[in-house]
Amino acid sequence: MRVLFLTLEFRHGTFSGNGVLSSSQAHGLAKAGHAVLVVSGCPDDVNDDEESANLSDALPAAGEVSVRTLHVPGTKWGVLTSQCPWRELAESAQLATALHAQIAAFAPHVVLGIDWHVTPTWRALRKRVWPDSSDREPLDAHAIPSAYPPFVYSNYRVFARDGDRTHATMEREAIEAAVSTIAVSIFLFSYGQLE
Repeated sequence: MRVLFLTLEFRHGTFSGNGVLSSSQAHGLAKAGHAVLVVSGCPDDVNDDEESANLSDALPAAGEVSVRTLHVPGTKWGVLTSQCPWRELAESAQLATALHAQIAAFAPHVVLGIDWHVTPTWRALRKRVWPDSSDREPLDAHAIPSAYPPFVYSNYRVFARDGDRTHATMEREAIEAAVSTIAVSIFLFSYGQLE
């Protein structure tokens, strides 16, 4: 299976459990024989020798992980609140035309998004990579064939419980955008059912 893996943090100084979860899941999927293309954030103040890998057309084969990075403000790196660089990650994804072509060539079977931060990034990529796709989110991945792969939302913890309306809105939108939700936190299981 080919997995497009979206995460704010993957390398470049991961700063939370999301980065650890992302790395573990991506490498675990590859170890199980899947091809994993990771799209992640990278602080714009990091000098990355691996950045040239973004320019490569080489896509991951079965059992491999390949990473493409999108620059976000270094001043916001290390923040997971509503002030994190989620908007900038989505804007970078929307403008990354070379990345759009790479994702189209990769032809993922599924998109796995880590935490609410990447839902706007998924929407931006979906509109650019699959421009003929509807703006509607599929209600059921098995009911109607879609022009784009299903989005699976993986949440490490529930931010909405902190009372921040942005968190509540973004987490709800991520759950609604997904055909399935993987909840690492037991609290998320019941959260998806709340008004």
